[in-house]
Amino acid sequence: MKKTLFFAKALLLLCTFSLVSCGIENTPNSLENNKVPVKPTTYYIPDGYYYSEDHEWVKVINDSTVQVGLTSYGLSNLGQLNDIVMYGVYGGPGEDKMPPRRPKIVATATGSLSSANLMLPISAFLTGQNNSVISNPSLVNLEPYTNWIYVLTGYTASHLNDSLMSASQYRSYIGQ
Repeated sequence: MKKTLFFAKALLLLCTFSLVSCGIENTPNSLENNKVPVKPTTYYIPDGYYYSEDHEWVKVINDSTVQVGLTSYGLSNLGQLNDIVMYGVYGGPGEDKMPPRRPKIVATATGSLSSANLMLPISAFLTGQNNSVISNPSLVNLEPYTNWIYVLTGYTASHLNDSLMSASQYRSYIGQ
């Protein structure tokens, strides 16, 4: 009997943790009377990244390479990620081509709540993808600012400053 009670409590704790980590809390405002869960009002938006209006973050890796992923706010609209489909690699600057212009759909992310096209946040070459995330998209929900989705090269600093927002600008953009 004690083991059964222990496992029941452990299962309840696990379920509660899963709901809270997804931004859903068992509060009178969220699950009572079949109401739709309320989204959290505060999202983690770290400094040191750039942000797009499409809720993607951009992290500078070096003078020519950036990583791109989904923000915690964007994930709250998608829910638990189930699938990410990439639409190909466009080549690199060594091929004497101009980088693709925005807007350009580079992937589709499908979650438990909705789907979204991931757009090219700056004019640059799509040169790689994070295969770990593509094969296990839920990693993005666990650590959205560590688990990047794809890599761009051939950008310039002006692309970042002209096309994207700072963390404080993005916080204002999402009403935080």
